[in-house]
Amino acid sequence: MILATLLLGMRFAERRDEGSLEALVLSGVLLAHTRYESVLFLLPLAALVLWVWWGEERVILGRLVVCAPLFLLPYALHHQVFSLRESSWELASRPGAEAPFSLAYWPDNAAHALAFFFNFNGSQSNSLVIAVLGFLAAPFFALWTIKTLRKPAAAPRGEVALAWFAVGFALHTALMLCYFWGKFDDPVIRRLSLPLNVALVIGVVVAVRELAGLRALRVAAGLAVVGLFAHSLPAMARHEYSMEYYVGRETAWRREFIAAHPERDYLVIDNNSIFWVAHLVSATPVLQATSHKENVIFHHRNRSFSAIYVFQRFEVNPDTGGLTVQPDDDLGPDYQLETVWQRRFSLLHVSRISRVVAVKDGPNQTAATPRGAETTKLSPAELEKARQKYFEAFIKKLP
Repeated sequence: MILATLLLGMRFAERRDEGSLEALVLSGVLLAHTRYESVLFLLPLAALVLWVWWGEERVILGRLVVCAPLFLLPYALHHQVFSLRESSWELASRPGAEAPFSLAYWPDNAAHALAFFFNFNGSQSNSLVIAVLGFLAAPFFALWTIKTLRKPAAAPRGEVALAWFAVGFALHTALMLCYFWGKFDDPVIRRLSLPLNVALVIGVVVAVRELAGLRALRVAAGLAVVGLFAHSLPAMARHEYSMEYYVGRETAWRREFIAAHPERDYLVIDNNSIFWVAHLVSATPVLQATSHKENVIFHHRNRSFSAIYVFQRFEVNPDTGGLTVQPDDDLGPDYQLETVWQRRFSLLHVSRISRVVAVKDGPNQTAATPRGAETTKLSPAELEKARQKYFEAFIKKLP
């Protein structure tokens, strides 16, 4: 959507007609709804439109352009939900985080970004060619952007549009580096580096064209092909970075369960209940199952569903191999469960789908201590050391 909006922006800058503006604005609205932070790209889009209006000395409007702000109301309402409920930011998932965005996160996030872009062992889904050439070209791309926006009348119209979107890329990168969960080398967050990767590629093309011409572009393309075969394809073949993304693999595993139970007449207790609902399976989160246990007892007793299943994650104790259910997935001692499916998606995490066999009636009870082996909260360095130790012991036990 970023690239589509950019191309439509360049098209509008050149044609300056009503149809081009409507296409650009509608693409911008779709882009704003793609991800939360994508609304930032409406700023360079608006600047581009105002620049064209200024140059044409007239306001170009159409019915769709006038109605476009109404299409952004869902985004405004969504933002209001986040403003009223701080829990929506999931700050609890990162201990020590007190605000969703802060300049204090910048140094740590920048270090993790460099660790992502310049990873050599294939454990990250990065491209060394893009990283090396992109960061070398970034200063030249920034200077070209400033030069173009200072004297837009002297530059081709399409390039002015590109320069405005370069500002959008810079704003997006700055926001991500101020995000409490903005570590690009995190398996869940790697995807948020895609806009910056696109900006680096565009920066290389602009810098090489301005400094060396088309022949140098062919050299850069050749380097990209070499990097593809020397680094990217071997990394993809090892699947190391994709295997680490256990959240996505768990989602695929849930789909396997649905495919194996096509009747879909069962109830699932899972904190990711929206996934099951989207696949036409009745579901409720763990908190509802513990806070309103009487409802689960009613359905279990009256056979409202063919079965009631529970999805839970367990942490593996690196010393004993014992399993401890994660607190958010713990239903407490009132629920008697029978394991149906179980799979290990990482060395120290096991996912399990169980069937509810019985539910104890009476007041709700919660476990005083986690069931299974007791674990202590480890620092990232201690956790990595424990993971390596467990991995070495695991390898030695292989036949």
